[in-house]
Amino acid sequence: MSERKREELEDDGRTIADMSGVTRRNLFGFDPNALRSAAGMERNRQSGPVSPAEGDGLSRKERIWAIMGAMKAILLVGLCFAVGMALVILAFQYL
Repeated sequence: MSERKREELEDDGRTIADMSGVTRRNLFGFDPNALRSAAGMERNRQSGPVSPAEGDGLSRKERIWAIMGAMKAILLVGLCFAVGMALVILAFQYL
């Protein structure tokens, strides 16, 4: 058997991903410090905070139609699951 020599890794100093802002998540998923820091960043902006209604570029009517389309898709998937479960229940009754 031939032994392979391990090559020593050299650090070239490049940063692949900056991990300086990464902190441990709270057990319950709510981090009040993150909310405070985000609110502080919003106050420092010159343009002020942007509301969600201004950011997406949809009118009220378009937003309602988008919500209705999402609801139709959810109901369609739910209907498929309900029919599938009904078929499974019927199959178990006849076996």
